[in-house]
Amino acid sequence: MAEAGSVIGAISVGTISEDRSLSDRSKTRGLCLMYAQSMPVRVGIMCEKCERIYLLVHPDNAQRIQFDPASDPHPYRLKCACRAERRFDKAQALPYTVSERSCDNGYADRDEYYTVPNRKSK
Repeated sequence: MAEAGSVIGAISVGTISEDRSLSDRSKTRGLCLMYAQSMPVRVGIMCEKCERIYLLVHPDNAQRIQFDPASDPHPYRLKCACRAERRFDKAQALPYTVSERSCDNGYADRDEYYTVPNRKSK
């Protein structure tokens, strides 16, 4: 348990006043713990129908993500579990923050990932 005023990761944990309800205190504590744990960044491609992302480096996705050099300008094809297909090129694969469980599974459903913002200056 963190002491009042201590730092967990990059989040400062302040003092919780005694007049807050138990649910308010647990929400604050959960929020601090959520941001204190880092999530890995992985490159993936999203199904446009169900919004599930498939991580490119996972070995199970070799059957779902296929390369066909004859299909220019979109040489890759994603076959989603929802039966939708998407053609894409490597520029459409984006970085996402995902949980360790999603890394192990090779995919993340709609509420289990965040898109990493593009930091390139224009």
